[in-house]
Amino acid sequence: MIREDAIIKEALKQAGISMLARAKTAPKAKGVDELEYILLEKEDFPKLIEEMRSQAIDHDIPFFIRDANNLESSDMLLLIGCIDEPRNVPNCGFCGYVDCSENRRNKGRCVYPSIDLGIALGSALSLGQSLGIDSRVMMSLGKAAMNLDIFEKDVVTVIALPLSISKKSIYFDRATS
Repeated sequence: MIREDAIIKEALKQAGISMLARAKTAPKAKGVDELEYILLEKEDFPKLIEEMRSQAIDHDIPFFIRDANNLESSDMLLLIGCIDEPRNVPNCGFCGYVDCSENRRNKGRCVYPSIDLGIALGSALSLGQSLGIDSRVMMSLGKAAMNLDIFEKDVVTVIALPLSISKKSIYFDRATS
C-alpha cells in the first residue's frame, strides 16, 4: 500500500524534474543556454528560509517573511538563474548600447538571458499547471538563493518556483506578512 503523502512527495519530485527539463528545452536566443537550473527538496530549505527572514528584517521587506512561510509549506523548489552573457546579435541595441562591446565596456546587461529566463519560467509553469502542481513565481526566493551562492556560475538574476500539492493553493490569498 502506498499512502497519499508518499504519492504526493513522489509526484512533486517527478513534476520538479519534468519542469526543469521543460525549462531547459525551452527556446533560447541564438540557441545559447546561459541559464542554470537547480531543484531543491524540502531538506534543502532551512538555510534559504533563514536567509529570507534575515533579508526581511535587514531591509524591512515584510513579504519576504510571507514567502519564507510559503517555502516552509512547499515540498520542492525549482531555481532558474541567468548568466549575463551577450549574444552578439548584429544591429541589436536592445540593451541601450550600440553593440556588445560597448555594453561590456559600460558594464551593461544583455537582454537576451532575461528573455530566455522568462520563456523558461513560462514553459516550466505551463507544464506544472498541466500536472496539477501549485506554484508561484518568486523573485524573493531567487534573491535569497543568490545571496547564498548556491549556483556554480555567476548568475545575475534568479527566479524561484516553489511547488506544492494541497487541497487549496498555499500561494493564493496570501497575507502580506
